[in-house]
Amino acid sequence: MVVLGTIMSGGTVFALQLNHSDFNDTAACLGPQVASVLDALAALPELLDTAWYAGAFDMIWPEEIRGALRKYEASEPVLIDDIGTFVPLVRKVGQFLDGVFFSVPVGQPPLVAVKLLTADGPIEKLVTNAIVQVCAFDTSWIEIGTEDESMIRSLQLRFGGKIVDTDDG
Repeated sequence: MVVLGTIMSGGTVFALQLNHSDFNDTAACLGPQVASVLDALAALPELLDTAWYAGAFDMIWPEEIRGALRKYEASEPVLIDDIGTFVPLVRKVGQFLDGVFFSVPVGQPPLVAVKLLTADGPIEKLVTNAIVQVCAFDTSWIEIGTEDESMIRSLQLRFGGKIVDTDDG
């Protein structure tokens, strides 16, 4: 198993990268693709009792949803009030140029480990207490990171993709 590396908590992070071909499409980071990943994650038993956050949105979107998603353009995490009503809005996005989504245990504030919350840059755990993190990177890929290897394996069975390693060591 290829691993992403070691994070501040000392756990191993597994990362799965999905590109356009994993969705039988000609482009990556489309709203319906990101929404399908979020739907799959939100339905997992290990994520049912978590708080979801998003931020760093840069996207091509229809005007009718712009107001509903504008607050997620912030470079710091914004709480998603209800993942069930949020995902249908994500589905309407034309394409994500940047976007970060993650869940943390209910009652815990997100512990951001980077100066600027963004999917742009090296693959790393952006929020140290995130159970799972999803990054939509510059029309190139959707990446899911977690310390839970079985979650990654389950998502890989559903979507395909490849396990990635950015450990330089």
